[in-house]
Amino acid sequence: MRRALFQNVDNKTVIAMGNEALARGFVEAGVQFAAAYPGTPTSEILGTLGIFAKRLPIYVEWSANEAQALEAAIGASLAGRDSVFVAKHVGWNVAADALMTSSYMGTRGGLVLVTGDDPGMHSSQNEQDSRIYAKFANIPMLEPSSVVEAKNIALKSFSLSKKFKLPIGIRMVTRLAHSREIINLGLFPKYEESVAVFERAPMELVHVPAVARRNHVRLLQKMEEAKKYFDSPEFVDHSGPESGKVGIITAGMSFQYVKEALDLMGVNIPVLKLEVIHPLPEKQILTFAENVDALIVVEELEPFLEEQIRALLQFNGSTIKLYGKYDNYFPRYGEFSTRLVYSTLAEILKISKNPFQSLSKVKKIVESLKVNRPPVMCPGCPHRATYYALKKALRGKNPIYSNDIGCYALGLLPPLQTADTLLAMGASIGIGHGLAQANVNGTVVAIIGDSTFFHSGLSALANAVYNQSDLLVVVVDNETTAMTGMQGHPGTGITLLEQEGKRLSIEAIARAMGVEHVVVVDPYESKHLIKIIRELVNKKGPKVLVSRHKCALLEQRQLKAEERLEHQPYVILEDRCLECGACINQFGCPAIQLKTDENGEEKFMIDPLLCTGCGVCAQVCPHSAIVPLEAQPTYSQSTTQP
Repeated sequence: MRRALFQNVDNKTVIAMGNEALARGFVEAGVQFAAAYPGTPTSEILGTLGIFAKRLPIYVEWSANEAQALEAAIGASLAGRDSVFVAKHVGWNVAADALMTSSYMGTRGGLVLVTGDDPGMHSSQNEQDSRIYAKFANIPMLEPSSVVEAKNIALKSFSLSKKFKLPIGIRMVTRLAHSREIINLGLFPKYEESVAVFERAPMELVHVPAVARRNHVRLLQKMEEAKKYFDSPEFVDHSGPESGKVGIITAGMSFQYVKEALDLMGVNIPVLKLEVIHPLPEKQILTFAENVDALIVVEELEPFLEEQIRALLQFNGSTIKLYGKYDNYFPRYGEFSTRLVYSTLAEILKISKNPFQSLSKVKKIVESLKVNRPPVMCPGCPHRATYYALKKALRGKNPIYSNDIGCYALGLLPPLQTADTLLAMGASIGIGHGLAQANVNGTVVAIIGDSTFFHSGLSALANAVYNQSDLLVVVVDNETTAMTGMQGHPGTGITLLEQEGKRLSIEAIARAMGVEHVVVVDPYESKHLIKIIRELVNKKGPKVLVSRHKCALLEQRQLKAEERLEHQPYVILEDRCLECGACINQFGCPAIQLKTDENGEEKFMIDPLLCTGCGVCAQVCPHSAIVPLEAQPTYSQSTTQP
């Protein structure tokens, strides 16, 4: 059934994820160019478009970072291509410089900018609300409330962009991006290979101050036109009765929580769902407000709608009561739920029944079944080996670890505990440089991933070299963008279209930047890595250590795909194991566990189904009690396995 998602068929239904539905909508709308940097919750959009791009003349790329992705999409749009830029909310920060001027410059082909916000911070360092960017940059923004709406909004987004010659924003959130729903498929437009044409217009596109001043006025005029256009019943959905004592205004996924909460209450009141969240459809809102005695604004994160609706009502002389975040009815943080929305609406509407009380017993049972499983790096993860070596090598040197965004951030947790700061993509080197130049009382180590190094570590490293920072930069290179689903980057040399690109060498770049001490080590060679770290920290100036080994998950996946012999797991020899706990307390591989054997005794064991055969634990063990399965002595019948 999923295969149909990629076929040129009409009136067929498939179950699709929100991100997939958005991508399908773009294809049916005639997308020609798409660029992104991978980031949850939006990674699947480009991944899905990449599958389409193998069958249709669509160009799709993983860019080095979000700024590069947006700039590429702007360039393609200026050549007349219908283009898409995709990034998670924090990625919009990286692209903000180009974003702010792109609206001044305008578009030729359609230009659609997708943001993936993450209420609840499922996989992000903050809960930033990207709707504010729409107002800040003066671009229209739409927000779907269902998977079906996501596809429909994508379908009309290019035509809207070309109508106003402006970028059009689409806001997704994690819950919608990964929800599934049945969607109807439509036919693709006629896709043909063609040469893009760029028409020179320097007095519009070269943003020196004289051009920018004129374009700013034009931008404001375009937004006034857009405001009139979007202030239409087409871009709102009025459900429930026409009038009542209380009405609700909402948008996006919050509408689904409102709908479910009202159904549970058995209450039928007016609800106005907004599809366009900037510019607001003011006439539609005022008309709705005239027919109710009080308003409730339901939205996740910032009071973006509420603030503007309050100002709109006040400006028009309305004294209607408005419930929202400003009077603490709804929080400004976290992901909403039906339960949360129900409890708040029940308080406002003075409804005493609580359908969730009957779930209290179930909740207790579920809580009792929960296993405390904090997130950990995978068995065989080369990052764990790097962190172990760092801790061993820097013992007594008061190491200060400036960490970065990626799965290696899990070094924060015991037993490794190799993270003291984490701010933003590429900031590990920048913060590390600041710490080092402040003459901090310790050895400063900046840890950054390979994809992040190309994303935003280059300029930070250039700054550290220029200012001769006494800093050790450790690039944990697992040859992929692992955290977001194994996407390529400039260091892999494989493009999104699975074509051979140019593989950039991290160590060659570091040397070209003027770093005198650059070493590449396989972290699985633990003793050698420890030796190299000790040597490097004793050298003055900036140093770069590239700790390179392929991601364990990717390595295992490739082994299976190539039908090569799988790894040999390791085992613990019971007659050698002194139960010192170094394998768990210092290294912490989840394949090594303390389990009860058939005699009821607790023993250290290696789960052969989890073990990847990396062999680092054998180097960690001070008693040589860990060996490959095939190398275990024949006399040791007491070898312990689960």
